[in-house]
Amino acid sequence: MVVLHTLQKTVIFSLISIFSGCLPAIQAASHPYLQAIHVLDPEVQEFKYHNSWNADQWVQWVRNLYNQDLAELRRNRSEGEASGPRRHGQWVNIIIIATPEEINSAFSQLSTKSYPDDKPDFLWSDISFPVFVVVRKSMTNQGADDNDLPSSHFNVFNCSDKKMYINAQVDVSTFIPLSIKHLFPKKVKNPIDTLRIPLITCTKVAFLFFVFVLLFVLIFAAIGVLWSLKGRYGYNRIIEPADTLPINDRKEWSVTESTYGRAKPKALIFREEFNTLDLDLWDHEITMSGGGNGEFQVYQNNRSNSYVKYGKLYIKPTLTADKFGEDFLYEGNLQLGGPAPADQCTNPLWEGCERRGTQKSILNPIMSARLRTVHSFAFKYGKVEIRAKIPTGDWLWPGIWLLPLKNQYGSWPASGEIDILEARGNTDLKDKDKVHIGTEQVSQTLHYGPFHPINGWQKTHFSTNSDKDSKAYDIDFHVYELHWTPDFIKFSIDGDPTAEVHPTEGGFWEIGGFPDNIDNPWKYAENPKMAPFDQKFYILLNVAVGGTNSYFPDSAKGPYTKPWKNNSPTPMLDFWKGKKNWWATWKGEDAALVVDYIRVYAI
Repeated sequence: MVVLHTLQKTVIFSLISIFSGCLPAIQAASHPYLQAIHVLDPEVQEFKYHNSWNADQWVQWVRNLYNQDLAELRRNRSEGEASGPRRHGQWVNIIIIATPEEINSAFSQLSTKSYPDDKPDFLWSDISFPVFVVVRKSMTNQGADDNDLPSSHFNVFNCSDKKMYINAQVDVSTFIPLSIKHLFPKKVKNPIDTLRIPLITCTKVAFLFFVFVLLFVLIFAAIGVLWSLKGRYGYNRIIEPADTLPINDRKEWSVTESTYGRAKPKALIFREEFNTLDLDLWDHEITMSGGGNGEFQVYQNNRSNSYVKYGKLYIKPTLTADKFGEDFLYEGNLQLGGPAPADQCTNPLWEGCERRGTQKSILNPIMSARLRTVHSFAFKYGKVEIRAKIPTGDWLWPGIWLLPLKNQYGSWPASGEIDILEARGNTDLKDKDKVHIGTEQVSQTLHYGPFHPINGWQKTHFSTNSDKDSKAYDIDFHVYELHWTPDFIKFSIDGDPTAEVHPTEGGFWEIGGFPDNIDNPWKYAENPKMAPFDQKFYILLNVAVGGTNSYFPDSAKGPYTKPWKNNSPTPMLDFWKGKKNWWATWKGEDAALVVDYIRVYAI
């Protein structure tokens, strides 16, 4: 610790000496007289300047200073004071600039003199160059013997030889973890255990100081730029926004467009690594409307249902009864919303903002989360990569999907929907054809149609089952991909293509095979071939539960009978009564949709 403390002091005074000591010393090396001697006492801020003393006078002054200090130490001992550590002196920093001949003469004379018993604990010997001396008068415990007298540390600049040394009294044992042979190649013969460490030339010190200042400025400038971009781009999300492109390069722009403008082909335009739950990026839906599918969950902004852990986003469903009590489901009045803008209910349809529970029509028994980038990021055309793991748990319905930022062609499904991932959390669920439709299957879908309920999704719905030798999709992470261009849409999982849609000139109207007596909403679209998928879409992540739209077929077979019917007048009550079976399959964070990262590239 003593050496580290000394090195700290040395660095500080080294920076000062670059401009106040080293260069004048080089210039003064041939001058017959002393040019400047500065003495600075930091404790009392006393500054002394003398230019008349020769080197011998200054060396003798230092010796006398120590003699006075030792006398004070012995006087205090004789008076029997025993109040703990006692301070014997202050930091005294001496810059001596003289010719080598003067210093050599003064030190030689002093080293040949006969010292009294109260001699200082240092000798001047084997030194024949201009020096910068830092004399440290240390703290000494009361009651110490003569061997514990104040120690001294000398920082010596040999500017004429353009070398810098640190001479310091050190305990070699404190450097055991280091290479002593490398750090201390030469030991100086002195009455005290002093080691001489060659460090660096004065010129290099100045150069390194300049580099240090430059790096300091650049780092803080970079931090300032990143901070200024945080609100606009997201410091961990946008890599190459449009306005970074020179005007001459605009002909090289990708067809990809986003909230942040245009970019070059293959540029990473959006990146979410989930180092934190960034609420500047992600907006929570707050509603119990059921998503138009009669789902059983309440979506809310609560860290019990959506949180980031170890660089991953978790969307985990919980029981409403755990928050309000089971009786609340049957007789409570749930009002969503609050005074803050972020607490406002987002969908009032189907009693989405306020509902009262009854004995037959209970409140939504599950709480979950749906996050979206509707206010922060949307894009048209691009390549999307999302690494995620689907949840394990009966009747869980995870989704990663895209919705249009503006309903350019009308309400859903006229303006489209792109499902990058949907799945069912049941580990053992088969349809009427005995096909596994639980965690061994994931699906990707395009929704489009002139108006609800006319929807051509069945023509563009693609299910992928894991191989017999492969694990189910809830066991590990997979990369779900969308390649969306002005000519086609392609889905992939872990780099393996799962489906492609290549519309002809008739576009999705032709693919859907819609009746001729209905107007085509995409007839005058910007890109009739790809409409409604020729507008900006935003990202959604959620875990739904149950529903009455037949996503969980009544005919599905599992370890137990599905607890509700899709045409039941009391589906949520029926689901809740079957809790004993399905709740046992929801095991902590295994029941969560876990998202590792989301990346969007320009094409």
